[in-house]
Formats: sequence, C-alpha cells, structure tokens
Amino acid sequence: MNELFDTPVEDTTEFESLSVPPLNPTIVDTVLYATEHPGDTFWATGYYSGQPVVQMNGISDLGTIELFNADGERVVPRPAIEPLSPKEEEIASLKSMLEETQGEAIAALDGFLSRDASAELRMKRQGWRHRLRELELGSELEAMRADKLAELAVASNENIRAGIDVGGYHYPLEVVDKFKLQTQLAAIKTMGAEKVLFKAEGELCRMFTADEFVPVANAAIAHVTKHETYLSHLNEWANDAETIDELDKIFYGADLPDELKRNMDELLEEAAGGQSL
Repeated sequence: MNELFDTPVEDTTEFESLSVPPLNPTIVDTVLYATEHPGDTFWATGYYSGQPVVQMNGISDLGTIELFNADGERVVPRPAIEPLSPKEEEIASLKSMLEETQGEAIAALDGFLSRDASAELRMKRQGWRHRLRELELGSELEAMRADKLAELAVASNENIRAGIDVGGYHYPLEVVDKFKLQTQLAAIKTMGAEKVLFKAEGELCRMFTADEFVPVANAAIAHVTKHETYLSHLNEWANDAETIDELDKIFYGADLPDELKRNMDELLEEAAGGQSL
C-alpha cells in the first residue's frame, strides 16, 4: 500500500501538526506518510493498538472514519476511551479485588477455608469496602458541592435583581438598571450634573435632582455589595464542608458560622460608602 503515499512525514508526527484534515489521535497516534488526493479523500499510514494501519477520511463532512491494515483489510476501531484518573483507577481496582475474592468469601462462609485464612480474607475485604465507600462518597460530596455552589450563585443573583425600596418607591436591579445607575451616578460625581434622568418601577421617567438620586444609588451599591459579599462567604463555607450533612445545612439566607460572619461584617463596614456599581 505504500505506493499510495507520496508525502513522507517524520515517524512520530501527531495528527494535530499536519496540514491535513484532523483525525482522532486516540485512534491513530503516529503518522508515517500522509497525502491529500482529489475528491477530499485523505489517506495516512499510522499505528493502531501497536499495529501498522492505513486510515482514510473518505467523507470529511460526515466525519466518516475507516481503518485498514497493511493488506487493505478494513479494521473496526475500538471506541476511544479517556484514561482513568488515579481515583477512578483505585475505585476500579478495589471493585475488581472484591469481585475476584467473592468466591473465596463464599468458601469461607461454607467452612472451606481455615479460621486464620478466613479472618485474613474478611479483614482485607472489609478494608477494601471501607476505602471504596470513602472514595465513592467523596465523589458524591464533590458533585453535591458543585450543585450547592451553583444554587447559591443563582439565589444571590435573584436577590440582587429583586432590587431596593427607597422613599416609598421600588427600584429593580437588573443588569440594565445597574448600568443606568452607574452612568447617572458618574454624571453627578465626575461631571457635576445637577439632575439626571431616571425612573422607579411603574413610574414615568423624570429628572432626579442629585440629592434625590444619590440616596437611591447608595442604597443600590449597599444592596449589591451585601449580597456579593455574603455569597463569597457562603461559598467559602461550602468549599470547606467535609460531609454531605454539613453541606445540606448551607443555603442562601443561612446564618454564617461565627468566624465567617465576623469577617463579612468587618468587610461590609469597611466598604460602606466606598463602592460603586
């Protein structure tokens, strides 16, 4: 088959480095020769599972991949498998050892093993099961932690968007509202504007004097700062949780642990009046 290939490439060239249609490097990882032919057909020789093969991408827009061995016979590729993480490898190994010793455990129950051998096997299997529970519960905890952090972020955003009440009027704080507040506050502070255009929910737009507008802006600043700071401390609490039960106790609106609450209160006091949207 080598007469088909007219563009030699160094033996260990990866597919990503070739100026040809990309192929899955987990299927063929080492290219010997590559060439493009009319009709969008791409041929390459490479290695698949340690055996020299030819790979053809005959219909590139459909992603069709075919493998052939050196004799031109089609090879059915195995699905690409992501390598296991160390944790996943340990879980798989523990499950394998438990499965492999299941017959011995049954034999021990039936009295076919000596007392010492039976006790040793039982201790080993108990240790494996205990470690397996630790690893699997750890995975469950991390999945729940990710869900908790997402839940807290959504709740914080909803509370910020709910807005503020000032002087008997309600002011929502959607993204566009915060932008308008920032723009108008800047007009007052940096350009000396005496009046700015703004509106409360359900009211007509009108000109706010600086004395009317600044309290609204300050209340909005305090509202956003409070919720963002509270969320940060809730996230810290959730990230430090070591058990599922502890994680379950964390929700938006929950009282922070004493140390975190002290830190948040100090930050909010220091930030009062010094933030801007």
